[in-house]
Amino acid sequence: MPVVSRKIAADELRRRASHYRLLASDCAYPEGIDLLLLMAEVHEDEALAAESEHIIAGSPIATC
Repeated sequence: MPVVSRKIAADELRRRASHYRLLASDCAYPEGIDLLLLMAEVHEDEALAAESEHIIAGSPIATC
């Protein structure tokens, strides 16, 4: 995946995580709140992974 695409993917995952948090704030069911917050956390973790790949892909590879 190109470096720019990874950055865009991370931004989209963060946007989705934010949306899940917003939905959780309006949810009336405790189980629904837990699930939505879990989904937000998963998307944040995936965004961090995409950013890590973005940083790694943008840096030179060290060779021995």
